[in-house]
Amino acid sequence: MTSQGAAPPEAHFYTFFTEFGLDIFTGKFYDFTHQLKFLLSSKEEKKALMSDQSDRDEQRRSLREQAKTHREEERQLREQIRLQRSEERRHLRELKRSHSEEIHRRVHEQRQQRPSYRDVERQRREQDILQSASRLLAERGYAELNMDDLAEAVGISKPTLYQHFKSKEDLVRQVVLQSYETMEQQISALVYGSPLERMVQIMRHVLKAKFASSGLTSVLDSITFSSVVRSSPAVQERQARAKQGLTHLVEQAKLQGQIPALLPTPLIVRNYFCLQNLLNDEKVKEEIADSDEKLDEAIEGVVQMFLHGVSVPNAAGEVAQTPDQR
Repeated sequence: MTSQGAAPPEAHFYTFFTEFGLDIFTGKFYDFTHQLKFLLSSKEEKKALMSDQSDRDEQRRSLREQAKTHREEERQLREQIRLQRSEERRHLRELKRSHSEEIHRRVHEQRQQRPSYRDVERQRREQDILQSASRLLAERGYAELNMDDLAEAVGISKPTLYQHFKSKEDLVRQVVLQSYETMEQQISALVYGSPLERMVQIMRHVLKAKFASSGLTSVLDSITFSSVVRSSPAVQERQARAKQGLTHLVEQAKLQGQIPALLPTPLIVRNYFCLQNLLNDEKVKEEIADSDEKLDEAIEGVVQMFLHGVSVPNAAGEVAQTPDQR
């Protein structure tokens, strides 16, 4: 029995345990064993317990720091992996985009290189116009060439004709240019033999092409032809190319002893072209206009004059002969 006013035993028990860090009623947990040992130990033991407690606290702080460091390293590693994957995805997108652009560029180039149906039709129509213009020039001459008749011969309207060629002069320039291109192709396929023989072959072919019944010189007078040449850089380029090729042949002929080395090359080239103009005389053109035989005789005369002027005579005093003369 307890005296009146005294605290019950439960209160002393509660007070005892709360003083040493264990609150069993609120659920808070403390190291009761350590506290109890600390209460019952001696002074030296208390110091050891306090030191041991400090070591454990330091160890827990060290573990917490290590855990924090590990979490930070893990976070940095995850961030690094995220950035790396992001960079790989960006690089992959760049590769896909560049590959797609390259494919589009190649497709565009192929489309540009491959003419469209409209371009093919335009080129075909221009060839028809040039062929009809060459035929009408041969039949009527430059002065009588009429753009209305040309459009009717091709089967197109006059406005359509002027979409391809701005004027009659522009049309004739293209006819002359096409004739030069055709002549170059034929010459490159026909020439053979020594340099001098090739020069003679070229001269015969050019004179035959120019002064035949459908040649440029037959359908264009010298004044008109000269005007066309002066107004067409493309034709001038063809003439300069022909002059350069002829100069090369002359130098080769000199090295092989077919032409005297003392003769100036520019003089020989000038003589080569001037001799061809001998057939531009109106009387000569009238004589050779209707006879292929007379044209061949006139061309052979021009060739012989050139050979006698540049060839080195042999021991008998004769000039070199071409394969056609042997």
